[in-house]
Amino acid sequence: MSVVNAFVLFLFIHLIVGSIRGIYRYRMIEKYQYDYYDDHPLKLIGRVGHNLFYGTFTLPAFYISVSLTTVALFVLSLS
Repeated sequence: MSVVNAFVLFLFIHLIVGSIRGIYRYRMIEKYQYDYYDDHPLKLIGRVGHNLFYGTFTLPAFYISVSLTTVALFVLSLS
């Protein structure tokens, strides 16, 4: 597999991981911290976008994505 294909695979996995983390963060804020968004009132799309941005561009999301990409590349190299 070429480097370009591996990078595209990483970006795809990273966006999925970031989306899952962002949606999970949104659900937990809605469940436990009802006043979190009172500082800056956002509509639903703004809230989800804020959390997706936070979930995607963090160091843990990067580490998870690198790990999953490494595993995927290893599995693809076996076949």
